[in-house]
Amino acid sequence: MKIEVNCREDRTFEKKLEVYALSSDPNTKTFTMPWCVGDDWGQKLRCPPLTAPIGFHFQWDKVFVSYDRKADAEAFCAWLVKAEAEAQEGYRTMRG
Repeated sequence: MKIEVNCREDRTFEKKLEVYALSSDPNTKTFTMPWCVGDDWGQKLRCPPLTAPIGFHFQWDKVFVSYDRKADAEAFCAWLVKAEAEAQEGYRTMRG
């Protein structure tokens, strides 16, 4: 899944990342990523409580996420990179 992140504070900021999967809860504006731990396929990596995005929408295999501040956008991008690495490690080492 492709993800594009931008922010209002710096209109030139745009980060494009790719992860296996990403889910969201529109009520809380939080994101999760599926995670396999050993033989437990039902786990999720949860994005830590950052400032909520000012908007996001899914379009086919892409999600667009907008933040007000650049620091929040960068923190979300850092979480995506870290969570994707953890998720991939979980898939590589899964059992059952």
